[in-house]
Amino acid sequence: MRDFLNTRFADPTVDFAFKRIFGTEQYKDATLGLLDSLFPDLHIADVSFPNTELLGETSNSRKGFIDVLCVDGKGNEFIVEMQNARQEHFRERAVFYSSKMIVRQAPTGIWDYSLKPTYVVAFLNFRLEKLSEEFRGSGKYILRYSSREESSGKRMPGCTEYVFLGIQDFDKKYEELETYPEKWLYLMRNTLRLEEVPEDLRSEKCFAAYFEACERAGFTKAEDEKYTQDMMNEWDIENAKNLAVREGREEGRQQGLEEGRVEGRAEGKAEGKAEGKAEEATKIAKALLDKGVDINVISECTGLSPESIHTL
Repeated sequence: MRDFLNTRFADPTVDFAFKRIFGTEQYKDATLGLLDSLFPDLHIADVSFPNTELLGETSNSRKGFIDVLCVDGKGNEFIVEMQNARQEHFRERAVFYSSKMIVRQAPTGIWDYSLKPTYVVAFLNFRLEKLSEEFRGSGKYILRYSSREESSGKRMPGCTEYVFLGIQDFDKKYEELETYPEKWLYLMRNTLRLEEVPEDLRSEKCFAAYFEACERAGFTKAEDEKYTQDMMNEWDIENAKNLAVREGREEGRQQGLEEGRVEGRAEGKAEGKAEGKAEEATKIAKALLDKGVDINVISECTGLSPESIHTL
């Protein structure tokens, strides 16, 4: 097995690397290239990077942190996210975060409700069918959501547009790539395995910036340690989840059999399945707590409330 801790290029799906590539002034040509490939009609000339903390409306409101937040010269705002852990309500979460961006546009004093449109770009490192059964076998790897007038197709002013890119659903070979979004998906899935920059990408500013940001030889010692730790954290989370899933399934099966003997096989299996699912979520949460993972992240991974996680 290849040592993925000693590759030439960093894995762009790892938190530190993703933010370095798409969330810094130094490599913003990569961000510009990504956004321009997804929203060519906007003609984005430049972007800046404000604070990624989205504040609630009151001191007691829930705060949200996003991977990358950038603003173009026209005031349009873009969330760029990397989502490794599957969430049951990921699309709703995207709506929640984008709503905070919209609320932030309201100035102090009298206002005429003039809104700038917002955009959410999310790379999903799991199959799109995990969002909904409707995508099973669809062959799709890019999803777009927006609010438009039904007959004309004209976009609702001030609304949010969402683009979800399914990394695990994209399986084209390099010679089969036809569009820039396909090139970005290919790189997100395969950069870690590359030893050289593909020749036809070297002359393009966006990809030159991308590979420069990924080049681990350019990392400081502290940056390389942070990247390595983030990668190992991803492995720990995945391994803890897999172990908890296996244990939860076995316990659920045994519980279902036991209850089936008492209450009837069909009912016992159903209850065993429900019990196993609850046990599975709890075991995952406990394992992630032991690894020092943030409670809000655990809540997103397991579906358990932060309050219930506090009691574990």
